Amino acid sequence: MDTVSRRYRKLKGRPSKQKRMCASNISKRWEKDKVENSDISVCSSSIVIEKNSHVIMNNSMWSSLLSKTKYDECNMCSLDVTSNGTYGFSSEIELKFKNCEKIFNAIFSSPRDNTDKCFEANKKLVEAFLKIGKGYAALEVFPLTIVIHAMDKKHFQNV
Repeated sequence: MDTVSRRYRKLKGRPSKQKRMCASNISKRWEKDKVENSDISVCSSSIVIEKNSHVIMNNSMWSSLLSKTKYDECNMCSLDVTSNGTYGFSSEIELKFKNCEKIFNAIFSSPRDNTDKCFEANKKLVEAFLKIGKGYAALEVFPLTIVIHAMDKKHFQNV
C-alpha cells in the first residue's frame, strides 16, 4: 500500500531541481534564437521571398491533374499516380498508364541528402517538432490526423 500512496502524493509547491534545470535550458535555447528589434529593421529591406518548396497534396488530385496526358503507344489519356513505398514522410511516387500498366516515371516525393542519405522532408519535420518542444509522440499524432503514414521511432532517432 505504501507504493501506491507514494505514487499518488500531492505535488510540492515549488519545482524540483530537475524541472528548474530543464526550464533554464529551454530559456537559454530560446534566447540564442532571439533577434533584437534593431536587427529586424536593418534586415527588413533585404528579405527575399522564395516559393513554397513543399506541398501536401492528395494522390487523387495528381491523377486528375495528369488525366489529359496522352501516351503515344496506346493513344489513351489514362495516366494514374500511385504511391508505393514510404520512407518516413517521403514516399515513392509512380506515374503509370492504367491500360497498359507501363510505368511512365517514378520519383521520390522529397530529395535525399547526399551526406547521410536521409530525406529532406523527414529532416525538416523532425527539426520542426524538436524546435517547438515536442518529440516523437507529437510527430506520431500529426500524420494520423491528416491520414498519412507515420515515421517509426528508430528512424526519428537517426534523423
